[in-house]
Amino acid sequence: MPGPSTAGVFHVNFHTNRRRPVFLDVERAAWLQRVVAELVERNDLVCLASAVMPTHVHLLLLGWPDLPVGKAVQLVKGASSRAFFVEFPYLREDLGGHLWQAGYDCVQVSTHRQCVAARAYIWGNPRRAELTRR
Repeated sequence: MPGPSTAGVFHVNFHTNRRRPVFLDVERAAWLQRVVAELVERNDLVCLASAVMPTHVHLLLLGWPDLPVGKAVQLVKGASSRAFFVEFPYLREDLGGHLWQAGYDCVQVSTHRQCVAARAYIWGNPRRAELTRR
């Protein structure tokens, strides 16, 4: 994972607990997409692209020395999980009380070409998976 003060662009993804297809439901996925957008704005994060998939989320985030990517992911995962169980309390037990698996995957994007490709990949993911209304 990037160090605590690493600045740059990062392709991040994190998975649902037990990789359950929680967001196969289109309405639930749209709800999470809205929540992530609100969290990005509320926390002054810089997110170049995002996609909600049935078992995971992709984000293209900028990390900074004063707001490293790990802290940004922690903010998004923590607040979205709390909001999820308020909105969908009946799923708490089925998911073992956790929306997200521990940790996240992260790759630093080091060139303009990689950034454009990562953004296209993230935006195209729902279409390639034949998910609708994303």
